Amino acid sequence: MVDLKTSVRVRAEGLGITAKSILTFLILLYDSREGSGDFALVAFAVGQLAYSIVMFFTYTISFGWGVLRPKKPSSQGCVFIPPYRSSFLIF
Repeated sequence: MVDLKTSVRVRAEGLGITAKSILTFLILLYDSREGSGDFALVAFAVGQLAYSIVMFFTYTISFGWGVLRPKKPSSQGCVFIPPYRSSFLIF
């Protein structure tokens, strides 16, 4: 909880915003040269998608692919904990 890894977040956010801005600008520039004005929503959507992809890969590269895969539980030392039953659900 104490290890916030602020440098990783700053790098990911910076790269994501840069990619989003560049792609949105390029699509809107293309749209202005065509003169139709129909690509504003597409430009926004592609920019958001680029931001998400860059953020995902930046975090994945920083923390590794192992974070995405769940660890196999070991058979030793497993303790069965019954599900919690609250008193207001029991009739």
